[in-house]
Amino acid sequence: MKKLLGLVSFLLIAWWFAAADDLAYVSLEYCDTQENILQYQIDPEVETGICYTLSNGSRNPVTVKLSFVDGTFTNDQRQNKACLSDADTENFWRYVTAYDELITLNPWEAIKKEAKLMYPKDMDGLYYGCIVYSVVEQKEVWQGISFSILMRRAKFIDVIVGDPSNAKERGIALGDFTDED
Repeated sequence: MKKLLGLVSFLLIAWWFAAADDLAYVSLEYCDTQENILQYQIDPEVETGICYTLSNGSRNPVTVKLSFVDGTFTNDQRQNKACLSDADTENFWRYVTAYDELITLNPWEAIKKEAKLMYPKDMDGLYYGCIVYSVVEQKEVWQGISFSILMRRAKFIDVIVGDPSNAKERGIALGDFTDED
């Protein structure tokens, strides 16, 4: 029984590393900056483009799942930025449109894409979001597997909507932004 359990554990670990290996060769970069964070100051009811490039640096084609989710800060002493799950779509995701959720990349291919971001009137404030991506498996490893491991990467997007003084009046701290942003 111990040998069977050890074999199953070994196979699961090997499968996990194989899935992680696919994502290791996929990258996402913003068109406007080399940073991991994108900062916008936009007006309500004005559509803004979020330009990004997806690249596949492997010898195999991959299908990438892309989504925009709400961002937050960790609840610890460091207060690091973090991305919420795909189910948490209260403040950012619903305002991002016109993007491809699934993108197939050939070996060594890079594709430039754009999503549209537009907040409605009276939504002045500071919003945190993320663009997250993961590799979608093209093959089934085992029939009847009862769990899955999702490995994803993310980049951050901070957005000031409307007049910053209106956001300050609502108690929203805008200290992370500068006049140059």
